[in-house]
Amino acid sequence: MLPIALVASVNFVVDPFQFFRVSSPPRFSNLMQRYQHPGVIWHYPFSSILVGNSLIGNLRTEMFREEGLEPAVQNLSFWGSTLREAAYVVDLALRTKPIDTVYWAIGRQWILVDYRYGEFPACMYSRLWSDFPYCYLINADILSESLAIFLDLKKLSKAGWVGSLEDWKAVPFFPRDQGTLACEMQRFERDDDVEALTRIARESLNPVETPDTVRFREIVLPIVRANRQVRFKFILSPLHLWQFWFDAAKRRVLGVELAMIDALISEPNVEIHDMTGLASLTHDSTRYDVMHYDLAGAREVVEALASGSMKITSLERHKEMLRNEIEAGGEMVRQSFKTKCP
Repeated sequence: MLPIALVASVNFVVDPFQFFRVSSPPRFSNLMQRYQHPGVIWHYPFSSILVGNSLIGNLRTEMFREEGLEPAVQNLSFWGSTLREAAYVVDLALRTKPIDTVYWAIGRQWILVDYRYGEFPACMYSRLWSDFPYCYLINADILSESLAIFLDLKKLSKAGWVGSLEDWKAVPFFPRDQGTLACEMQRFERDDDVEALTRIARESLNPVETPDTVRFREIVLPIVRANRQVRFKFILSPLHLWQFWFDAAKRRVLGVELAMIDALISEPNVEIHDMTGLASLTHDSTRYDVMHYDLAGAREVVEALASGSMKITSLERHKEMLRNEIEAGGEMVRQSFKTKCP
């Protein structure tokens, strides 16, 4: 018991992820974010939150403020977030302080797998363990970070610290060579009937009941319905056009996303914004790396939230937008075959 008590004492005193108190100087972890969020929620001021995965990692507080939206939106997304992990963050934030708006990026993430890395410090998000978060205090990884800070051994740390909330979560952007992208499309689609896949995808825009949609409703709807005073603005992030076409035509995921929309659209405190229609961003291959869009794209997403230009107000108009994007994606794939590849 003595070694366990010693570990817990060291982690409590150093408190590397600010669960118990604000650190001096400030530090925020990019590579161990799941341990960082509870401390930010407990100890830093904000009135709205943004949750989801790294596709919204570059949406910054000042972007919302500049667009006349909520002046204090805190980005609490996880790199590689699952739906369950995002729900833990939303639940803790709503229990901890008054929240005006929850911006929640859905779809394009794991739903049936609860934890991205097989484990999650759930005790840090639990009402029951708020006074004694055992998974934080009695934790060898946390001890390693505590010792790195206490002994000033930066090489021992794996946390990827940054010094401010403004720099926290920034997702690096490394644009791809366009020839390489065209060859990648060819490699994936060379044995496919692009015309047929595109036609089938255009004609298959109906909600689909799957284990994913059942789990989605089980996780999300109780939170929305228990917090009617809070506005929930759900976001479908802007994928590069080819990735969108691939998901729609080959992975057939649009039926699941349409079922999510169906589950939410009638809730009185819910808006849904599908950024798939941001063609100036999604059709421009120079603005994407393997998955993420550039910083200017993050601003365009916030601008669309502010203007409501991508808000779903008619399910039929939304489906027509999706059909147009599927057709445009098929054309992008067809055009890629004009590039000569090794």
